[in-house]
Amino acid sequence: MASYAVSVVIPTYNRAHCILRAVDSVLNQSFPALEILVIDDGSVDSTEELFLDAPACVQYVRKSNGGVSSARNLGVSLARGTWIAFLDSDDVWKPTKLEEQVNCLRATNTVACFTGTVLENGKRHDGIQNLDPALGAGQYGSYRSPVEFIFKSEQHPMIQSLLVRKDVFVHAGGFDESLCVAEDTALFYDLVANQAVSLINAPLVELTRERSVAGLSDSVDATRAASRYDCYIQVQARALTHVAGRRSPSVHSVRAMRVIRNRLAYFISRRAEIAHAMGDHGLGRCLAREALRLSDDRRTSIRSFLLAYCYFLLQPGLQNKWPDSALVRNAF
Repeated sequence: MASYAVSVVIPTYNRAHCILRAVDSVLNQSFPALEILVIDDGSVDSTEELFLDAPACVQYVRKSNGGVSSARNLGVSLARGTWIAFLDSDDVWKPTKLEEQVNCLRATNTVACFTGTVLENGKRHDGIQNLDPALGAGQYGSYRSPVEFIFKSEQHPMIQSLLVRKDVFVHAGGFDESLCVAEDTALFYDLVANQAVSLINAPLVELTRERSVAGLSDSVDATRAASRYDCYIQVQARALTHVAGRRSPSVHSVRAMRVIRNRLAYFISRRAEIAHAMGDHGLGRCLAREALRLSDDRRTSIRSFLLAYCYFLLQPGLQNKWPDSALVRNAF
């Protein structure tokens, strides 16, 4: 197994209370990693002190704050291994995670492998069962037409479960540092667009879902929500490009196109809503018309029609949804 030299990249930011738990879960793997790269993205807590006497295989690197994507990309650039795995500082791996993935990669001759993930409450959080309903618990499978992954599940396998050949990751472009959210989804699309991948239907990663950033449904900050929806739109547009650019369209790619267009329409319609809320009605109408063109989903189509041609009827709802925006109070 010497050819499977694995570098593990762990980005962290103000996670001194849990980072050692993540590192220990890698140190305790039945298949040892070549190295663990802890990339500190500008923490202001005591994280650095924890690694003053770290084991030789643990490399602590401190950088100025630039976001999780920049931290992961830096880790990959420093990695000596031919294979890369990612783990977040508040998540942990089951002890056989790397061993099972290496065995799977050897058996399937694929260049990227995802496993199942589970939340602290025991609920699965990876979409694998929807991606391949025939894949039994504990089994692995390989997929030569990964475009199917784009439409079969609302969830995609998590980056914390990924083991990928370094050159494949680099060729896919790494993590897009311009995205404030959905950078993992973008990488997933970029990876599966042209590569055969494998899945292990076993929850080998435990995720901690402690929210540090409010979700879109929680936020009343229109500017922040607009930025996040812009990222979602960009990622879905990228997925659409991947599928549309296939040389030999199949029934799967046609179905994938439909699903992606509806997802894209949904995000664009939501972005149109925010544009109206911020007083930019020209942009709101333009976006809503584009969403209407793309969508064949009834709810999204109705919302888009109203935002395109009757947005003034939505004034009370917008004022309730974005109460902290001075713009919305003066928009009509």
